[in-house]
Amino acid sequence: MNVLRPILCSDNEIKNIAESNKPNPSATSSIAYFPCGMAPSYCEKFNLKNGFYGIFFNDTKKTVIKVDKDTCKILERCYSYPTREDF
Repeated sequence: MNVLRPILCSDNEIKNIAESNKPNPSATSSIAYFPCGMAPSYCEKFNLKNGFYGIFFNDTKKTVIKVDKDTCKILERCYSYPTREDF
């Protein structure tokens, strides 16, 4: 009996998303995984099952991209400095 397992984003896929969405060529990023237990209301808002990744850039506006762990779909993009601004 074959058990189907969810296909989750690989480390390389997340790194590629970060690289292809850099706010500028010199920006670097840090990636963090957030299981739904750490962010239940966010997971509920987007109907996530296995959490999401946050990609945090060091640019002047502190760009943040959130990515669904299951599908690699970008959920949100925003600037976090000096105030939150979605784009």
